[in-house]
Amino acid sequence: MLNKEMVRFFESILEQRSDEFRITREDLASVPAFEQKQAKIRRKVVELLRLREVGERFGMRRLDEEMHVVSLPAPEVTVLSRVACDGYTREHWLMETLPGIHMPLYVLVPDGSDPERPAPCILAAHGHGPGKDSVCGTSPVPEVEARFKERGGCYGEIMAKNGYRVFAPDMWGFGERRVHDDAKYGERDCPALSDAAEACGLTLLGLFVWDHMRIVDYLLAQPYCDQVAMMGFSGGGEQTIYTTALDERILWGYAGGYLHQFRGGMLYNHMCACNFVPDLFKTMELSDVAGLIVPRPMLYENGTEDGLNGHGGIVNVEEAAERLRQMYGVYGKEDLLETNFCPCGHQYNGAKTLPFAKKHFE
Repeated sequence: MLNKEMVRFFESILEQRSDEFRITREDLASVPAFEQKQAKIRRKVVELLRLREVGERFGMRRLDEEMHVVSLPAPEVTVLSRVACDGYTREHWLMETLPGIHMPLYVLVPDGSDPERPAPCILAAHGHGPGKDSVCGTSPVPEVEARFKERGGCYGEIMAKNGYRVFAPDMWGFGERRVHDDAKYGERDCPALSDAAEACGLTLLGLFVWDHMRIVDYLLAQPYCDQVAMMGFSGGGEQTIYTTALDERILWGYAGGYLHQFRGGMLYNHMCACNFVPDLFKTMELSDVAGLIVPRPMLYENGTEDGLNGHGGIVNVEEAAERLRQMYGVYGKEDLLETNFCPCGHQYNGAKTLPFAKKHFE
């Protein structure tokens, strides 16, 4: 079959990957060996995402010489509105993440929150769909909001009702940041923006990560925040893995519907352009990127029937999780990696999320 020939062509490229930017058995022999390889992978991921280039044109130094995040001054924010909800207040903000670039976000403030008392905050990333609405359980379309309610709420909303202040932004091309004014609700412009970013020497994923890091800059400058965690499902899981991998200020993470490897997973799936970074697949695996989070706590959730798991199914995800478990084992901290492989398709389950949050917020 001709289609098989084309797939085989790309897979043969991945088969020829060297171990230069991959975690090997030798790297697992000791903490120094592992951290030496982590440093090499971190530098490469930063390079491929073009993360330094995002801020450099504005004189914003995001990373030090070792590619660790440098905190920047808190960005300017404007509060546009406040709406009282069941157990929390939903605030609508604009945050300037780059000069002249404004990111809309919802901030869910639990009832009874003390603005002067330090407490944990959660950065909640959306997947493909209507943007921050899908995280916060709200929509201008009644039928969509009804579906959010039917499934028991959305993860940002659930965390806010359990006492956590939640920050849920619209990424480039989603929600209020769609390029085309005539786009229908729920449509996104990330494919076009991904092409534009690459044509300009950037990546859309790098811009996503930059914007999330600006929220962390803001949070750690506020009296009400002493710890930051990140969570997201699907495309939000992608954003969570890459942002948490590169930003060590994030205490723990939850990534749902995304721990499928490049080979056998994303290589075979029809996925949005924002999942693809030039030269990344031929250089390393997703588990090598996620390995930069080790040994910070991480919860991965995948549906056993999720078509995005790839041709290997849930086995593909389990193999990635096992690689990560070996990395945590270098520190003797296998218990800081948790998984929830539930009998469902591509959908948020969340059975372990709240217990995980309570366990790992210090």
